[in-house]
Amino acid sequence: RRRTRGHAAPTYAAVLSVLIVGGEFGSAEDGASGQNWAYDSINRPALYRWFLSLRDTTPYGTGFRMHHGGEVDVRGTYTVLSVAFLLGLMTPELTEGAAKYVASCQTYEGGFGAEPGNEAHGGYTFCAAAALRLLGRMDLVKTNKLRGWISRRQMSFEGGFQGRSNKLVDGCYSFWVGGASALLDLHDREIKNGKGHDPTWDGMLEEDALDVGGEDGEEVDVSGPTKVMRAEEEAGGLTFEQGVLQQYILMCAQVMEGGLRDKPSKPPDFYHTCYNLSGLSVAQHVLSEGGVPVVYGNSGNVLRATHPVFNLRVDKVAMALDYFGRRKTGHTYLMGEGS
Repeated sequence: RRRTRGHAAPTYAAVLSVLIVGGEFGSAEDGASGQNWAYDSINRPALYRWFLSLRDTTPYGTGFRMHHGGEVDVRGTYTVLSVAFLLGLMTPELTEGAAKYVASCQTYEGGFGAEPGNEAHGGYTFCAAAALRLLGRMDLVKTNKLRGWISRRQMSFEGGFQGRSNKLVDGCYSFWVGGASALLDLHDREIKNGKGHDPTWDGMLEEDALDVGGEDGEEVDVSGPTKVMRAEEEAGGLTFEQGVLQQYILMCAQVMEGGLRDKPSKPPDFYHTCYNLSGLSVAQHVLSEGGVPVVYGNSGNVLRATHPVFNLRVDKVAMALDYFGRRKTGHTYLMGEGS
């Protein structure tokens, strides 16, 4: 029987899918053990050992391959680290040298390329910013240059984001670039408040550290209060124009028959539906004042809050971090070298 080799991108998607449905259908506790059958279907030690096998030391630091024999880039590094963080697999043996590698991918333009020396690109910029946030090393980013690059990606006519210089707007960058902007804004807020990075991620879902969802990281009530805004109105705590981005997503990327797309004239697909909606959620919730989402058009357009690092609903992130935070971890245990 022919088998498909393991790959970091579908691994990321599969694990996030388990965390979504696990919170809905797999959360029945087994007596005092508190087991979650969906979460426990993930073989954490095997996954950890596979992640270690993807590490590749380069002159720029240590990155991760997408698959055995595949490319080493910030996409592979982000997908590995995000899954490792959610499942309690972050160890020094896994992460050593990763921050240096990711930081080396920042270009003269200010954004990040896939590899050192590549052109800055919206998707890779998000992966780099998220990876460095997971590693607690946003201090390695040339933030002023990154801020300038991001600010030039939102097009004044359409209101959406382009992914690279001299390219057309594409709805998927609503999340890739909008999410990267949100991560930078969160970093700036932490610096302003004197909080700094917390590598254990404690407090990241609290309102005063990451204003997405409700109080203390609870899921936002989509039937609750919203701040309805006009497209040109300056509202919200993010440094891009949240109203005009939401207008582009709802009026240009949305297809009347269902689904969302790259741009008008293009057909809808699952990929663009996912990342348009994810960008819409970020634009509504992240750093919203008092946890009240800012919504273009009317309150019926509000979505549930997605976490800007993992692109997973905030309550699902909290459940995963709590559950796997109580499971055995550490390099020795995960390698099967200890009990």
